[in-house]
Amino acid sequence: MYFPSGLLVSNFKHFKMSIKTLIYSLLVLTLFNACKEEDSFAPDESFLRILDDRDFNASYDPIGVSETQDGSALILTAVEIPDFSFSGSNVLLVDSIGEVVSSIDLVTDLVAPVGDFIQIGNTHYYASMNRQSLQVHLIPVSEEGTLGSPIPVNGGLRYPLALSKTSTNQLLLLSYDPEDRLSVISIINTDGSVAQSAGYSIGTANDVEPIIFNHFTNPFSTLPFFVGEAANGTYYFNGFFNFTLSLVFTNFGEDPTGVLQGQQTLSGARSILHLTGQTFTMMGYQFDENYLMPQVDLPVNSIESSVDFFRGQIPEIRPNAPAKSILMPQGDGTNRVVTVSETENRQTILYIHDDQGALLGIKLLGSLNPFTFDDIILTKDEGLLILGTTFLSSRFERIYLSKIPAKEIELLVN
Repeated sequence: MYFPSGLLVSNFKHFKMSIKTLIYSLLVLTLFNACKEEDSFAPDESFLRILDDRDFNASYDPIGVSETQDGSALILTAVEIPDFSFSGSNVLLVDSIGEVVSSIDLVTDLVAPVGDFIQIGNTHYYASMNRQSLQVHLIPVSEEGTLGSPIPVNGGLRYPLALSKTSTNQLLLLSYDPEDRLSVISIINTDGSVAQSAGYSIGTANDVEPIIFNHFTNPFSTLPFFVGEAANGTYYFNGFFNFTLSLVFTNFGEDPTGVLQGQQTLSGARSILHLTGQTFTMMGYQFDENYLMPQVDLPVNSIESSVDFFRGQIPEIRPNAPAKSILMPQGDGTNRVVTVSETENRQTILYIHDDQGALLGIKLLGSLNPFTFDDIILTKDEGLLILGTTFLSSRFERIYLSKIPAKEIELLVN
C-alpha cells in the first residue's frame, strides 16, 4: 500500500490542515463524540483526526502508534515498494492535537516493518528485516520523528513477526527460522545483542513459509502473531508450534512450559493481556466466530486445546478482525481493561471491563464511514490513543487517530 510523503502539503514544518480535512474532522467529531454537549475537553485531550491526502487513490496500512514525551505521537505504517512483494515503512510525527508535522519513508533494503512501536527512554523502536539476507534489524526513531541508523540484531534471527517490551526495558521479539523451522522468541538489547533466545519446532513436515510470506504480503491473510511477558519469568508468544498456530508459554527452556493449542490457523488466540498469575484477558476465535474472555486462567504449565477455553461469543465482531487489550490504571489502585476490535459493520469497538471481569461499557467509533482498528495505547495523561483507517465516501482509505480522555471513559461507564 502506498503512503506518499506528500501527505496534505509538502512542507510539514508549516503544515496546516486543509479545508477538506477540517470538514471531515468536524463531521466525524459531530457524529461520534460520545460526550454530553456540556462536557468539553481541551484540543490535546480529545480529538479525532482523519489524515487526508492529495492522492485520492492512496491507501494505508497502519501498524502501530507510540507517544512522545511532549504528547505528540509517532505513527508507523507500511509503504509499498514498487515491483517488490514486501513493504517498506513510513513514520509520521503528529502533534499533541493530531496534526501532521513530518513524514519519513524508509524504502531501502529494510522491509516488512513489525510492531508494537516500542518506546524505551527517548527512543522508539520497531523491527524490520533486510530484503536480501532477511536478518532482523531494529529501527530507532527519535522524539522528533527522525530515523536513526538501523541496528542489525545478532544471533541469525530472521523474519520478525512481533515485538513488545519487557519489564526490564528490553525488547521481546518473535521471529521465524526458515532453515530449522522454528518459532524463535528472543530478548534483545537496544544495541542489537541477544540476551536470551529459544526456538521451538514447528514440525519438519509442516512448511509454513508460504503462510508467513502471505502474512506479510496479503492484507487478507494476516495472522495474529504476538509476543509478551507474564509473571515470574514466564514469557509467551502466539506463533507456529507443533504443526499449528498456538499460544506458547516459555521460560526459555528446551521445551515450552505450557501450550494452548490452536487448530491449524483456523482457531486459537487473537490477543491476550496478562492480569495476574495465570489469569489473562483473551480474545479467541474459532473459524468465523469470536470470543472475549475478560478473565480466564490459561495453561502456563500444561498443554490444553484452545476450543476448551472459548466462552462468551461476541457475534458483532467480524471474522479475522484484529484485537488488542490494555490496562487503564485507576486512582484507587484497581484497573480497567479496554479491549478493542472491529465489528461486522466495520466500526471500531471498545469493551471496558473492571478488574473483576464485569462489563462496564461499550464505545463505538464509526457510523456512516467504516472505521478499522490497528493499535491502541495508554497516553501519559491516562487517556486512550487509537489508530486505524477509515474510508471517505466509502472509497478513499485514510488513517485516523483518535484520542479519548479518561474523563470520557468515566462518563461512559458511570
